[in-house]
Amino acid sequence: MKSYPKKNISNLISRMVNLALLINFLTASFFTSAQSYRNASDVIHPEPFAGLTALATSKELYMIWAQDNFFKNQIVDYLPTEQAAASLLPGNIKDVFAPSQVSQGLTMNETTRIATVAADMDDDGIDEIVRLTSTNAGDLLLSVTAVGSALEVTGSSITTQISAQLHFGIKYQIELFAGNFDTDVGNEIVAIWPEGSGANESNLELRIFDLVNGNLELISSSTIDRSFALYDAAVSDLDIDGVPEIIIAGLQTGTPSIEVRVFNFAQGVLQEKISTMIDRFSEAIDLHPDLSLTLTVGDFDADVAPEIALFIRQTNNDLSGYQIALKILQTVDDNAVSGESLFEKLIILEDKMLVDTLWPGLLVPYQPIYSTAGDLDGDGDDEPVLLVPPGDRIIYVNVHGDQIVSNLTTLESDFSDPFICFTRGGIQPVNLQIGDLNRDGKSELVYTFAQGCTEDIYSDNMGAARLTCNVYEVTDSAAISLTGFYNSNEVRTQYYGILASAFVLGDFNGDNFRVGRGRYFKRSQISQPVIVLNAPPIHFDRFGEEIFDINRCYNGQFCPFEASYLTSTAVSMKTATSVSSAWSASVEVEGSISADYLAVKATIEGSVKAKYGERFSKYRSSGTRLEISTQVSAVEDDQIFATVSDYDIWEYPVYERDSLIAHMISVTPTLLENRWFPSKSFNAYDYLPDHEVGNVLSYRQMRPEFSSVSRIISSDAFTLSANSSNRWTINQQSFRESGSSFEQKIGLEARLKEEVEAEFKIFGGSAAVTVEGKYEEKSLATHATRVSEELEIDVQMGGVNESLGEVKYSVNPYCYWAKNGSLVIDYTTQPEVPSPGASDTWWSEKYGRKPDPALILPWQHDPEKGLALQDEEVKRFQSKSVAFSNSRPEAGDTITIYVEVHNWSLLSTALPVDVGFYLCDPTDENNRLTGINGSTLISTGDVLEPRGNQILSFRWKVPDGLPTFPRIYARIDPENREEEIHEENNFGFNILNISTNRSPCPAPMITATNEFHDASPAIELRTYPNPVADQLTLSLNAREEGTFSATLYNNLGQPVRALQPLLVGQADYQMTIPVTDLTGGMYYLKASLNNKVVTRIIIIE
Repeated sequence: MKSYPKKNISNLISRMVNLALLINFLTASFFTSAQSYRNASDVIHPEPFAGLTALATSKELYMIWAQDNFFKNQIVDYLPTEQAAASLLPGNIKDVFAPSQVSQGLTMNETTRIATVAADMDDDGIDEIVRLTSTNAGDLLLSVTAVGSALEVTGSSITTQISAQLHFGIKYQIELFAGNFDTDVGNEIVAIWPEGSGANESNLELRIFDLVNGNLELISSSTIDRSFALYDAAVSDLDIDGVPEIIIAGLQTGTPSIEVRVFNFAQGVLQEKISTMIDRFSEAIDLHPDLSLTLTVGDFDADVAPEIALFIRQTNNDLSGYQIALKILQTVDDNAVSGESLFEKLIILEDKMLVDTLWPGLLVPYQPIYSTAGDLDGDGDDEPVLLVPPGDRIIYVNVHGDQIVSNLTTLESDFSDPFICFTRGGIQPVNLQIGDLNRDGKSELVYTFAQGCTEDIYSDNMGAARLTCNVYEVTDSAAISLTGFYNSNEVRTQYYGILASAFVLGDFNGDNFRVGRGRYFKRSQISQPVIVLNAPPIHFDRFGEEIFDINRCYNGQFCPFEASYLTSTAVSMKTATSVSSAWSASVEVEGSISADYLAVKATIEGSVKAKYGERFSKYRSSGTRLEISTQVSAVEDDQIFATVSDYDIWEYPVYERDSLIAHMISVTPTLLENRWFPSKSFNAYDYLPDHEVGNVLSYRQMRPEFSSVSRIISSDAFTLSANSSNRWTINQQSFRESGSSFEQKIGLEARLKEEVEAEFKIFGGSAAVTVEGKYEEKSLATHATRVSEELEIDVQMGGVNESLGEVKYSVNPYCYWAKNGSLVIDYTTQPEVPSPGASDTWWSEKYGRKPDPALILPWQHDPEKGLALQDEEVKRFQSKSVAFSNSRPEAGDTITIYVEVHNWSLLSTALPVDVGFYLCDPTDENNRLTGINGSTLISTGDVLEPRGNQILSFRWKVPDGLPTFPRIYARIDPENREEEIHEENNFGFNILNISTNRSPCPAPMITATNEFHDASPAIELRTYPNPVADQLTLSLNAREEGTFSATLYNNLGQPVRALQPLLVGQADYQMTIPVTDLTGGMYYLKASLNNKVVTRIIIIE
């Protein structure tokens, strides 16, 4: 650097030093004026990532400046070294052709204007350089230059000339912005400039251009019909709908007021949405007409919704210095009614004087000021920053909760004597931007300026000027520290030190993590259970015409549970459920990149979390809290508290350069309703329980494995007898003692490239979506349920009616968090059965002689219980065991039909259980469905164990011509191969949600053919002795000719003895099976003649 004599600067130095370390803190309540309003953060956004185009960024710097009456260009990459004085290094610098010749006239009014912006106009993942320059004739040239990944220019610039009458007033500038204003992926360009002939006033012209087939095409032309003495503009998505708005602030000619106007571009038309008039300052101050303003936009209060920061500088009337004020504005819905426009009012959230007297050292008339915003301290919200040249004064503003803190300081520079070589303000010599240059999650402040040196600081001429770029970071102590700089080659400039220059940050080599176009999914009316309050098990059954009500709870009988059971399983709740949106990043990185995929995932998640918060917590609309305080009892039926929501789901690819590296997803529930309802109500249509209310044998024999549920809170088992009365209570202390979590989170499940299938869990009809990424289940949690100190669950169980026989059974109540997120109270049951050699109990007599393959039919016995059914012939057979992968298919779709087959017996089935599916009438074999593989039956493949179950699936192509809302029946054992306890529970249907103009299915005629009697007249078989110690005798009366066989099974369903097949006629036969070497216990004998089967329980001593 050259040395220059110091002249006449002692007074100037003294005044500047006094201000160099000035720190001014202001605190104020934020949003105090906006508490009754609703902004974009208060609205539920179906696409909360709308407008997001980049995550972790690593930006480069493009600089353009005047030199030798032409423009010079450089792209500079930020490559900090390990040295103490890290620098901006000119890595891969390439000249970029600029078509405009620079004009440097005798006055500053004649200096060429230049504006630049980075925009990915062709959706290739790399920003193009876009420039707007003025011509000597007052027209404008708009040019677009493509940059290669190695920061080289590829091909020629695309240029178009804009006819204009540019007004070169000293307070005016041309503006250039990028944004996606239409439905395509690439950005459009917004150009704004002043036009007119007056010395102190001008209208604004606005044009929007798109890159179409390699040409710049004008898509909108507008005139802002105001006369402004000065203005500034910005572009931001104020309502977070994915389409940005254009904000213009201007000082109206001849008035003391500044007007702020907001425009949007819709259906090809620029429309004004809202405007407001504001005073220059909120306090009455004697001010000079010299005024400057600047605006910037950012999320200053960490609620995702952008705010507008308007800075105003005005000279004191006595020329003692500047006044600087900050006004923070936001567009809002002024009555907070859901669904209203967010552009009903533009309000001032904050109106604060930042500096009441700032002596800059050199008062330059109409000195522009410059602002920008970004996340400088890495806390996830933006900070507005103001630069006041000359003197490189920075006001750095931060919002901390309900306080605003402003910090005024002087920027450090790399030149040794700032009082000799300093920045001269002018039209556009100073540029200020914020961006993350090195993908560290923390943005840098980038400042470029024309640095000139002169022998006389009061002279308008600078002998040598250069373009300097400084990079600053905010330290942990909130200080702004210089971390890098770059100086261009020396350039020559004259005439008041005005240097036409501009710079912009952009991704010119494609190394940002770029967010691609999202794919949208919709899931409607999804029920999410919060609490499942199962009623204590009771038993009701019918054998032929004989009815057994073990607990005397139906048909108006006196119920031994009445005093306690009618209020049993009562819940006095202070349980809270929060419903919120959620997001996740895919756990696998696709494509070839050098970074470790876990590091990439952490980077993506860190970037999203900083901007949006965990589960979109920075949106004020992201969480709805439900207090479940209603007392409810489960009597004769299970009770469920559930939310019903619609889900908006968006999935986005994430790219680095040309490689697909990850996916990210957002899930937004819209809460439609929440309520308690019984399991048999229409609200529980998708409720797929694992038991049948009123059937002790349908409950679990053992508690579920910990792998499928959270930790279980359990009690001892209670045996119910004639005079028993038992009670079990749990509260939060029970959760604490068991180590169970007080909170459970659950949400939609997103699967990687798989078919969406129904699952038999608390609610069926899977809410999953088929997506490209693979996501962790917990990260997509949209519901969080938590129990509080006031939670109490009380289970009371009475006795049984032992006048019917030995009907005792034991119940073990327990509580757990289910895999689907609900808090469940459930039970295991064990009916009392005899030990080997003992006489039968009621349970073994009724359920221990034959198997009972069955479907869950909650309404089957309602008429016998005294509960009326409107459509008895149909409703009896509506099942909770049949489900579809898609309940709303169209003709030609292939769906999967699922059926869960149970065996509600103490005896295993003799054969694998077959199931057929039927349209409308399951008794008509012409209605049996044929699967896509030609099959008409599916099978369990093996016998069903006592009280066992198995889920089967059947693929079927939906034909045309179906009845409206057709019933699809599952029928167990359609060929009548198995002798069963009951047969009516073999039939069950579910309804396909297909609406047609055809008639519905008629009522079927379902009757039992073997209701508690031998279904096969071909065999009469006696076995003795029983119990047996040595040899079992079989006495057979064959009623038809054929092949007879008999096999003995152990209680695991394994064959242990078998007779050789025997050809028989219509006669009596006797045969024996030795059992001396078999272990004592219960065994099962299966005998068949011509596929007609009988089974017997054999006790070996």
